[in-house]
Amino acid sequence: FGKDALGVFYDRLRSTLYISDSSHSRVFAFDVSSGLTKPTMKLLYGKTNPEDRDDNSSGNASISNLGKPYHLRVDCDGNLWVVDNGFNRILRYPAGSTIPDLVWGQPDFTSSEEELAKNRLRNTTDLVFSGDCTVAFVAERHRILRF
Repeated sequence: FGKDALGVFYDRLRSTLYISDSSHSRVFAFDVSSGLTKPTMKLLYGKTNPEDRDDNSSGNASISNLGKPYHLRVDCDGNLWVVDNGFNRILRYPAGSTIPDLVWGQPDFTSSEEELAKNRLRNTTDLVFSGDCTVAFVAERHRILRF
């Protein structure tokens, strides 16, 4: 991992440990059902090759890449949510998929505007779900949003 492994989330129901590597614009999912001493990489988000250590944050946003993934959460349905601070968005990945199906904070998967507005995100740092996953709270530098 790079110097910026900023997000760690353990999904105990699925024995999966997620780690965001912001320096290299990627998120790893490890199967830890055999214990933490022998984790197995099961999915890679933002890259197709785990050896790819490029930083995408100065490039263009797309459905298949990440800018600077920060915090991670898994909702009640097993979907992975990634706070992508580099592209000012939050992405939802359906359980078991490395392609997101929903973006918050931008009008589409290829936008990454830094505009501060009601429907835009900027400098997003964290995401938390209510216990029943019906409400999401998003933290930005100067505000808290409720979805």
